[in-house]
Amino acid sequence: MTLDELHLEILHARPDLHCEKPRKDGYAYRIRGTDTRVIRLSRTGTPGVFELVRAASKRAGEPDAKSRFSGTLAELLRIIDEQRSRILDKKHAAGPASLTAAPGVARMAEDHSASINGARRRTRATGALPYAIVNNGVDLSKPLVYRWQIFHADDGPVSNYIGLVYVHPKRTVRKRIAKYESRVRGLQQGKPYSPENPEGYRKVHRALFAAVNAGDRIVLTFLCNNSPEESLSYLESKHIGEHDSCGPLPHQLNERR
Repeated sequence: MTLDELHLEILHARPDLHCEKPRKDGYAYRIRGTDTRVIRLSRTGTPGVFELVRAASKRAGEPDAKSRFSGTLAELLRIIDEQRSRILDKKHAAGPASLTAAPGVARMAEDHSASINGARRRTRATGALPYAIVNNGVDLSKPLVYRWQIFHADDGPVSNYIGLVYVHPKRTVRKRIAKYESRVRGLQQGKPYSPENPEGYRKVHRALFAAVNAGDRIVLTFLCNNSPEESLSYLESKHIGEHDSCGPLPHQLNERR
């Protein structure tokens, strides 16, 4: 993967990051809505090998803040999340105002508000499941892949869930998202998942429920439509792998690929 390709994948996977004015030799990323840099990624003379500067580590004077990187996108995203977590932890210590401004997701959601069934949507501030919406230019009338993210107030790893919607007249994006709201409301009210399967709530349902209780920031992102040559299930599996969202850890919310 070239640096330019990696750059696009980073912005695709972490829309809460903002790229500074591209440098001749690479890219630097900040938390959107702040002037706080997270990482800098630059070219080297070797294809597939990049110079990586971990900004939080550099500010802490750590000797390994600058290193060569030739790993996978999933590995790089874990580094980004770790650096961002350290930054937000420091802002949290500085005071609530700093922490509130840091992620910038609410502002981002307003910039990229989505249209569902013709209604303009921004950050949902009421109901069982308050969340911000980000639309990366996705057509919501066509099949798509989406992502739930939970930015934890305790600065733990960002939780990710990847899903898909095969859109047709009886199955709209709005109806799919309403299912999550319904499941969270059911957990809030202590209701069983169903009479036949009372414990059938999935990991993502319970994580969203816990996030609401904890006051964590929840973001729904519409990631992409599939092209005629692409299988939607393939795209879903691809994003699950890139986000490392399937596994036993609490922040891995997909239970299968």
